[in-house]
Amino acid sequence: MSDLTVLDKNNFAAMAEAMGMNADTTKSSGSTLARLAIDTKGVFGETSVKGKKKKVEIVSAGSYVLKKTDGTKLFQETVEIRLYSQRFQYELYKQDGDKKSFIRSVLAGNFNSDLPDSAGGMNCGRQRGYVEDYNSLTQEQKDVKRVRVLFGEVKFTDPVDEEGNEVGPVTTPFIWDVKNNEAFKIMGQPITEMMEQQILLPERWISLETEERSSPSITWYVPTASLLPEVLPLGKEEQKLFADFNAWIKNSNEQTMSKHKSTSVAPATQSVEVLEDVVEEPEVRKVKKVAPVKPKQSDLGNVVDEIDNWDTDD
Repeated sequence: MSDLTVLDKNNFAAMAEAMGMNADTTKSSGSTLARLAIDTKGVFGETSVKGKKKKVEIVSAGSYVLKKTDGTKLFQETVEIRLYSQRFQYELYKQDGDKKSFIRSVLAGNFNSDLPDSAGGMNCGRQRGYVEDYNSLTQEQKDVKRVRVLFGEVKFTDPVDEEGNEVGPVTTPFIWDVKNNEAFKIMGQPITEMMEQQILLPERWISLETEERSSPSITWYVPTASLLPEVLPLGKEEQKLFADFNAWIKNSNEQTMSKHKSTSVAPATQSVEVLEDVVEEPEVRKVKKVAPVKPKQSDLGNVVDEIDNWDTDD
C-alpha cells in the first residue's frame, strides 16, 4: 500500500499505482514477448517426386527461430538484435514420469547473491559461486543451469514460416534465454565491448549468426555476435520500450516470489514439538535404599539418536 496522500500529476506512475489504476493494464509476463532461440533440428516437409513422397529440408538447423505470442514461428539464418536489458537466472528442468516442469529463480542483475526460486528454495538448489569439488554435487544440482536472459528488439529481414513460405520483414520485442555455457560467454562479449566504450545497450545493433558444434552423439549450435558500427539515437519510443521491459521483469519477479513464499518450508520450530512427543524420559523407580538412578545406556543412546536426527532434518 502506497503512503502517498497528496495528488501530484507530475508523478503519474506513482500516483497511478497508489490509486490502483495498474490492475487493469498489467499483463502476464508469459504472454507479451516473443521468444528468440536457435533451432537445432531444422524443419522438414514432404514433396512428391515421380509419385513418391520425399523428405525435404525447409529450414536448416542452426537457424534462428522466433516463437511469436500467437504460437507461429519465423526462421532466418542471420538476424540482428538491439538489446535493452539483460538479467541472470537459475533454472532447473524436472521430469517425473509424464509430468514436466521448470523451477526458476527471480531475474537479477548478477549472480553475486542467493536468488529465491519458485520452489521455495534458493538458486534452484545450486550452490552459489565456484564449486571446488564438482563431483560432490548431486545430479539435480549439476542440472541447474545459469541463464543469461536478454531483452530487446530483433530484426528478421527475410524470414520464412514453418511451411517455408516467405514472410515480410519483422521487427519485434523479444526475450532470449541463453543457457548453453559457451553461448552464455559469447553473448557477454558485445555487452562488455559496449561497457568499455561507454555505449548503452540500445545504441547499437548486434549481428547474429551461428556456428556448429558436435560430439559423437549430438550436434548443437552456438551464436556468433558482432557489433554493428552505427550509433543509434535514443528517443521517446526507446524510452517507452525500456520501461516496458522493466515492467515485464518486475511482474515476472513478483510471480516468482509469490510462488516462493507459498511453497517455502515451514519453520523448524514445529520439529521441536514432535521431538518432545517421541523422546521418553528414563523411568526412576523407588527402592529400599534411595539412591540416584542412572538411565540405561540404551535409553540415552535413543535420546542422542533422536536429537541427532532432529539436527540433521533442520
